[in-house]
Amino acid sequence: MVNMDFVDTQKRDSLILENGIELDFSTRSLGLEAQASEEYLYIGYIYFFENKEDSAQIYLKTGLKAVESKNDTLNFKYLALIAGLYDREYQLDSAQLYFKKGYNLLLDNPQLESSIPNEAISFYNNFTSFLNRNGETKLRKSILDKAYDLALGVKKKDYLGFIEYQLAKHYFKVGDLESQEKLLLLTISHTSKPFYRLSRYLSLARLYQDKNQWNNYERLLPKISSDLSKVLESSKEYSKHKLTYYFLYSRWLFHRNENIEAKILLVSQLELGNRLRTTIESEAYLLLAKHAQKEEKEQLINKAIASTLIDKNPESLSIQNVLFPQELILALKQKVLIDNMGIKETLTLIGQIQKAFPFEETKYTYQEEVRPFIGQLIQGHQKDAGAIFEYMEYGKAGILNQVVTDQEIKFGDVASGLLKKKKTLDRQLLNLRLKLAKDKKPSDSLVNKIDEVRIQQSFLQKEMEQESPSYYDLKYKDNVPQIKELQKSLKPHQAILNYFKDGETLYSVLLKKDRIKAKQVILQKDFNKLLSSFLKEIYTNPGFGAYGQSQTAQKLYTWLIGDLDRELNDVTELIILRDEELNQLPFEVLETNDGELLLDKYAISY
Repeated sequence: MVNMDFVDTQKRDSLILENGIELDFSTRSLGLEAQASEEYLYIGYIYFFENKEDSAQIYLKTGLKAVESKNDTLNFKYLALIAGLYDREYQLDSAQLYFKKGYNLLLDNPQLESSIPNEAISFYNNFTSFLNRNGETKLRKSILDKAYDLALGVKKKDYLGFIEYQLAKHYFKVGDLESQEKLLLLTISHTSKPFYRLSRYLSLARLYQDKNQWNNYERLLPKISSDLSKVLESSKEYSKHKLTYYFLYSRWLFHRNENIEAKILLVSQLELGNRLRTTIESEAYLLLAKHAQKEEKEQLINKAIASTLIDKNPESLSIQNVLFPQELILALKQKVLIDNMGIKETLTLIGQIQKAFPFEETKYTYQEEVRPFIGQLIQGHQKDAGAIFEYMEYGKAGILNQVVTDQEIKFGDVASGLLKKKKTLDRQLLNLRLKLAKDKKPSDSLVNKIDEVRIQQSFLQKEMEQESPSYYDLKYKDNVPQIKELQKSLKPHQAILNYFKDGETLYSVLLKKDRIKAKQVILQKDFNKLLSSFLKEIYTNPGFGAYGQSQTAQKLYTWLIGDLDRELNDVTELIILRDEELNQLPFEVLETNDGELLLDKYAISY
């Protein structure tokens, strides 16, 4: 057997992943064959923490092949370590594959959680970190709750600290800063090693800055400096923490209007390079761009874009080259708003980023990130109705067109086994959701089971994309319609009404075969309330007869159509592209000022 004692403890602690992977190497309960296979795990583990990734991969995969299906405990240890290895190297497809295998192994063998809780906690911790990078929140929270229950049973403060830190990140994502602060203070109290504690202090420092509690931030500085001095400078993570420290320090200097000092400090840190890849790099360039002149601003934003890509080459900007999607979207938005160049190319890429994530919640998360940006573009092109129409569709493509695309997809070259599994999971999720709807007080176990099925669906979708080129092409094609092609397809008696809601502003575009007209309406504060009560009335009462001379129906008509009705005199068929809350509204029940239902005037489709 390989003796782990020769690995320098301090050095290993400095190289250990932030996620806290730690394996139990006790072999007393394993047979001779498993013990022999575990030799590879020992050696792979050592190379892992020595940052010798290629060697670690060779030993770990060799050991996994030898032990797979023979010993679930050892098999899981290999999967956990390989998943963490790929995640650290940003090989996200490979990481996802091994996270999937490890997660399914835990689902199929619930006893593993109790027999090797340390490894299960570490795996869940890694998995939630991976989900965090993909913008996922709800599924991540469900897994974190599992891990936290396990950590409470293990009674190791550092383990509790790991999960509490991930939970704090979750609350940051969902905007609950109060819960985030409580958990950060808790995880600091449970964290003994300076290396881990430093990241907690830095997160707390950023929280205080975001809340404009600059005095609290200043009080943390000595503690941050002390722990930073105790972390080995030879580790990759040291440069990451150091950059984060100076990024926050520069924000503080900018806050104090010490702009020159802030720029010099941050630029000097960014020029050092050779650090572990981190989202802070992109944020730092955007911070500098915010305080720069236009000529320099564009250059800094290009650097921010480059730092979000795998090869750091902005010339190779493509969906396959994206490493940090959220930060890339922020940088692209800044670039477009500065020079108005490459708008359509940027929006196409943003749409592809939205679709590339397997989790439905992530798609909605990015949708909310992009919508205000679309609103700004529309606001800047109010005289170009064609551009407004296209921007509307880019803004909705990530969600609405996804439905259309999914219906178009042909599964001819996808293995029948995967299709069968997809149908099984879809049916399983439907049954669970029906049960959830019936239960007045749904149990946590039912909610967790729904989350687990959604995770398996997400992994399966990725597997289908990798196996089927035609599936992938259809899934991620740019399906935003072109104005001229749409107009060619329209008949003289047809018209399209397209809507886009941006806060209290409603944009609408009427498209006919020979003309196009845009309109902007500032909605009154009671619009949503009126719409909600109107929908409730509609779905409570059968038929449309009760809505004759309804003031609410007429008011909604004025907001949604208004003077556009002058252009509809020769129209008998209306195609409506709704948005947000309007997706629930049957336009047929709207009334003109004369009390005439739209149902009586037009054949309406959606």
